[in-house]
Amino acid sequence: MALESFKADVLAREAGRIKNRYMQTLGGQALYFAIIAAAVGSGLYFFIGVNPLSAFCALWVGCMGGVWVSFGIRKTQMSFQDLSIPDADRLEPSIRLIFAGILTFFLGFALMKGAVSVEIANLKSGDIASDFVTACIFGFACGISELALPAKVSQQAARFLDFK
Repeated sequence: MALESFKADVLAREAGRIKNRYMQTLGGQALYFAIIAAAVGSGLYFFIGVNPLSAFCALWVGCMGGVWVSFGIRKTQMSFQDLSIPDADRLEPSIRLIFAGILTFFLGFALMKGAVSVEIANLKSGDIASDFVTACIFGFACGISELALPAKVSQQAARFLDFK
């Protein structure tokens, strides 16, 4: 009983600080990666005009914001174990962001080429190569679903490689 009381006291005292520190670290790195992608995408757009590479930079920017929001949504309450390891998969913030970004790129390629099609109201996945807002929205959705994204991309890749 004394151990449980001690754990509850430590959790009450430290959970907010640890969650906020992790959110700051994740957010800072997401912002850093997003600024680089926005700069590259803007430069490409300025010199080339509308092009898929600029759109993929917008997809990346959206993904970075989505991953940050994802952690805040998922971890509304922390456990005692979360104090030392905020996420069960043990990925560091920069690795989490790069991993989600690469998976989002893969999904973006599949969406752009029509291997996968998604339509939500007036948003059509086929438009991501030419519409930066659409690309950013799809990137944000991928970032928010960063924990489900590996399984979905893996399933899609398995279907693609299912030779007959």
